[in-house]
Amino acid sequence: MQRAGGSGRGAGRAAVNIADTMNSGQVFLWRSVQKKGRGLWWYGVQGQETLRVDGDTGRTSTYRKGGKWSAYKKDLFRDSDNPGRIPESMPQDDVTAEAARRYRDLRIIRQDPYQCMVSFITSANSNIRRITGNLSRMAETFGRPVDVGGGAGTMHLFPAASALAGATIREIRECGVGYRAAYIKEASEMVESGEIDFGRIREMKDYGDMMDAMLAIPGVGNKVADCIMLFSLERLDAFPLDRWMLRVLGTRYGDVFGSRGSHAVSSAPSSAPSSSSPPSPLEHLTDKRYRAAHDKIAEYFGPYAGYAQQWLFKMARDDAGASWRQKM
Repeated sequence: MQRAGGSGRGAGRAAVNIADTMNSGQVFLWRSVQKKGRGLWWYGVQGQETLRVDGDTGRTSTYRKGGKWSAYKKDLFRDSDNPGRIPESMPQDDVTAEAARRYRDLRIIRQDPYQCMVSFITSANSNIRRITGNLSRMAETFGRPVDVGGGAGTMHLFPAASALAGATIREIRECGVGYRAAYIKEASEMVESGEIDFGRIREMKDYGDMMDAMLAIPGVGNKVADCIMLFSLERLDAFPLDRWMLRVLGTRYGDVFGSRGSHAVSSAPSSAPSSSSPPSPLEHLTDKRYRAAHDKIAEYFGPYAGYAQQWLFKMARDDAGASWRQKM
């Protein structure tokens, strides 16, 4: 496990667990390379930039022409959220406290909105390994190659919206995305034309208004919308609900999504897993019920509910022995 920052490592910043952060289902185009000696470099694609993170210090650099790395000025790991204080804002029930203890140094990565949108449209009804492979082929097919050296070799920038808007559905489908190819092309056309304006959407104050704007994008449902909102549009109370999270909420926090009963989140979570059956399938969770669930969840977990979602998601998958694409 790599943990950067903290006392003696990257003075002035809170700790960040790089491996946990990269291996939490947020990003898919990152990989680790062994340093000379001990430790890892993490290389990734952020839109039209190639980034490198020092696994020992958490310092992030961007690749420039001429083979030089310079400091990345944007707050990739969201230090501005004052992450050391976030667990204090959470409810102190046994489950949340355990998730915070294990994963409090897992950060939400501030992502490029277009790349994030395409990534999570691609993620529908898929798994992390397949998503990573699909996006890698897309970048190799439509993105510009960059030779960054240092053991990482050639990386490909994420395709610009114009590249995917100008591609045929067949060309995009050949990247392995199946029926999602049509959604990716149409959404890219909307970004290219300005119909989708991420800057305008980011400024929306109301969760419902932002969700409505996201649901107008082809291929974007409630869960995908929450992912895009949380990871790239500064909506830290977004709480993506997939089968993993419905199971966690249903078994660890009471009867959250019963097959017949109320779809409200219990305010009295259980401290131990239940042996009850998994919750209802996602397709039974209507837009109205999804938003009602979000309101209850945000009320319970607070303004940083998205962090709780990431901790609980990672804990559930790790405890189930699920595999992650990126090297630990």
